Amino acid sequence: MGLNFVAIDFGLHPGNGSGGAADVPPLLFVAIRFVLVVFPCIFFVRKPDVSWKAIIGVGLFMSAGQFGLLYLGMALGMPAGLASLVLQAQVLLTVLLAARFLGERPSKRQLTGVVLGVAGLALVAVGRSLVAPVVPLMIVLAAALSWAAGNIIARKAKAASGLGLVVWSGAVVPCPSRPCRSSSTARQPSSGPSPTFSRPPS
Repeated sequence: MGLNFVAIDFGLHPGNGSGGAADVPPLLFVAIRFVLVVFPCIFFVRKPDVSWKAIIGVGLFMSAGQFGLLYLGMALGMPAGLASLVLQAQVLLTVLLAARFLGERPSKRQLTGVVLGVAGLALVAVGRSLVAPVVPLMIVLAAALSWAAGNIIARKAKAASGLGLVVWSGAVVPCPSRPCRSSSTARQPSSGPSPTFSRPPS
């Protein structure tokens, strides 16, 4: 039952994010999301017994990279339902990265799953022109890769408290989003017409 709720939550959160990202620049929306999640939890959850390098790495890849690229892809036209599906490529990518960086040899069942998953993603890529342009699809795949990289960093850190790692790494997210927020705001056009000035009569 608990796993069903987890699956439902992962299926719904891209849809919820698409509504917010439609009105707010994607990276600013990610920063706001994590500020609301992390604070005030960070004052009640102890820092995990891992290095700051691991905390920053998890924050940049699993949180900032994943959600920033996901919301950017949806802002560029990726449908929320398809984004939720493509994002699950992180499972396949995690298996491959674990074999490369952690020396974990995948079992035959895992390899079979990877092959089937790649075949499924290929079908999505072939049919993507019907519902989404290719650039948002590639961006969401990059989000899945970022999530997978964060998984590897978290595995290597071996934190005793998964909650502590999630909370403290989440505090990293608003930092890289600040310059992006400023540039996004600067690029937004003015809502009204440009003012005109006439020379007063002499």
